[in-house]
Amino acid sequence: MKSASAEVGQMQTPALFLPDARPPRLTEEAKKAIRALAAFLHEDRPDPEDLTQAYQTAVRLAGSEVEPRVVYGLILLKGRDRQKALSHFEQLRTDQPELWLAPQSLAWLRFSLRAYQAGVDELVQMVLRLPKPKTASAPWPEDLRNLFTWAGQLREFAAEGQETRQVSPESLQKLDAAVADCGEEPTQFYQQGREKTRSKLRDFDKQLFEASDKATKLKIRIDRRQLSYFASFPFTDATQRVLAGMDR
Repeated sequence: MKSASAEVGQMQTPALFLPDARPPRLTEEAKKAIRALAAFLHEDRPDPEDLTQAYQTAVRLAGSEVEPRVVYGLILLKGRDRQKALSHFEQLRTDQPELWLAPQSLAWLRFSLRAYQAGVDELVQMVLRLPKPKTASAPWPEDLRNLFTWAGQLREFAAEGQETRQVSPESLQKLDAAVADCGEEPTQFYQQGREKTRSKLRDFDKQLFEASDKATKLKIRIDRRQLSYFASFPFTDATQRVLAGMDR
């Protein structure tokens, strides 16, 4: 004979599942306009008028959604007008404080302008905004694992890539602590990024030791301070992430 509790456990309550009647966040026309805007990322020198028109069209069709502003910011970031890109992402960070792509982009801009202290501070803000997995044992998405590696590369470049210290130890420790708070897996990728930069610095130092003339030594010292030898901005990953998120 079954117990009363077993009977209750086996009872099934009928449920009515209604279709989601909410309109899509972005219309197909808006998505098409955003993809058209993103295509400018593949052009070395986009026509300013065409770019402006594509951006305005995407904004008009997307309404208050953030995708056009993010994609346009990435185009500015890839271009040569760094001050315009800075202003754009600073405003975007203010308007969308949860958007970690804004401090990521600002970090890259600060590093490109050799403002390494400000760049490290932006990396801290980026890490603090990252969405953590729901459980401690859940793996981080691949794009975010790559992001921790990238942050480690920049961190070590700021700390060791210059002949004079330009970043406070406290800021570096704050970044290290923010990553450690994300868990063991992110910390491992972060350390891998740091080691990548250390390895590249060791290569430069070996070349410098083996160089026999002043001109060669000078070029090596200059190259050792160039960010482009150590890291690059992940434009493809960032753009794909934005476009993939349009359906959410």
